[in-house]
Amino acid sequence: MSSIRLWRRFPRRFHICAPTARWRERLLEFKVFKVGLVWTGNPSHGNDRNRSLSLSMLALLITLPGVRVVSLQKGPAAEQSRLMPAPSDWTSEISDFADTAALIENLDLVISCDTAVAHLSGAMAKPTWVLLPLRPRLALASGPHRLALVSDGAAIPSA
Repeated sequence: MSSIRLWRRFPRRFHICAPTARWRERLLEFKVFKVGLVWTGNPSHGNDRNRSLSLSMLALLITLPGVRVVSLQKGPAAEQSRLMPAPSDWTSEISDFADTAALIENLDLVISCDTAVAHLSGAMAKPTWVLLPLRPRLALASGPHRLALVSDGAAIPSA
């Protein structure tokens, strides 16, 4: 069975078994666009120096009017969020991916370097922007639904 036919058998909705109401209540007070942010991956990753960045590099995003940034950053880099005035940080209350998914469910957008959070958010069909170190040039898949990514990032069907 092809992977595309197998994929079509799965439901298209993402189901969360986590306390989304808790996050909904907390985020309800923010009547603005809510953005989850992850700026650093695992420091022991072989390509981490290329994929991770400092939170200070995203200071402009954090201070945008009409935007509330919610930190989804875990690990040692999460300390950086305490140095910036704007991001909300409840990551000490997140213990697993179900908790992370529950928080993501209540956000409008997730911006992340290439981490598991980016993949989780994308799997939930939540609008997700992945910060890549380089522009993608070409991605090929087998089968009738192949796509080619050109250097400007626009996806076009391959012949």
